[in-house]
Amino acid sequence: MLRLYYEGFWFLALGIAFIGTGCARIDSTPVIESPPPTHPLDPFAQWPIITEDGLPQTGMTKPISGKVTWKGPLGERKPWLAAQSSLPEKPKQPIVPRNNPYWPKVGKGGEVEGVVVALLGGPVPKSTPWKPGPLRIEVKNNDLVLTQGKKQVGVGLVLAGEPLTVVRTSGDYDSIRFRGAAFFTAPLVQTNLETHIPVRRSGVVKIASSAGHFWMQGQIIVSPTPLITLTDIEGRFTFDEIPNGQWSVLLYHPGWLEQSWERDGETLEPYLLHLGPDLFQRLPQPLNGVGNFHMEASGFSIQ
Repeated sequence: MLRLYYEGFWFLALGIAFIGTGCARIDSTPVIESPPPTHPLDPFAQWPIITEDGLPQTGMTKPISGKVTWKGPLGERKPWLAAQSSLPEKPKQPIVPRNNPYWPKVGKGGEVEGVVVALLGGPVPKSTPWKPGPLRIEVKNNDLVLTQGKKQVGVGLVLAGEPLTVVRTSGDYDSIRFRGAAFFTAPLVQTNLETHIPVRRSGVVKIASSAGHFWMQGQIIVSPTPLITLTDIEGRFTFDEIPNGQWSVLLYHPGWLEQSWERDGETLEPYLLHLGPDLFQRLPQPLNGVGNFHMEASGFSIQ
């Protein structure tokens, strides 16, 4: 009698487990794949008008150029102090200064370098070339280096649908996380091993270390248009042979103010730093094709 009781109990338990497992495996309810969330304030999340080459246009083109200069006080740039390595097996590393990568680069005459400038609203021919060059994201000596073409930049540009190149060439093991228009983490275990990751959705992508290197910050603009560039050391930008149309200029710069810190629960060392808010403004393009703009801590304006 007792034996039958135990055997019945085990059969009942196995039946419940089997039913539960079977339900989990044969559930044919379709999964509706919802579109990834887009930040409502992401200025690059919408595609512009793309036209087929040869469609009726005015046939007339013109250059569009301009300059961005700083207005008002900037404040003092204070470096962050952090250990050379955050790994626990390297506890006696020297403290070194780390610069804020988003701090505005303002020249002696007020010219601002590294402002993202995009043309939006008009007809963009599909044959428009991509001029910024390939983007390479490199972790080097426990720092983040973004290279566009052959030049180091503060904000990287990539055309939607093109891949990112991510690599660690030196320094500690790291894992780089991407958040925003692209959402993934790239573990960089081996040195000099390049990983090519495609990004398909336009918008702002923020890069940070998930290994405690809080100073490693970077941003990528996955552009919906090939008509995008960065201001040069003189604060200037130029677009050649732009078709006539209702264009507007989109100006963007990452926020550099310290918003909040996250610390390790055991060591209380800084683990992650949030910077912001990002600055962006969509302004009408002057009819003469030359636009001069001001940048200040609160945003952009027409000069």
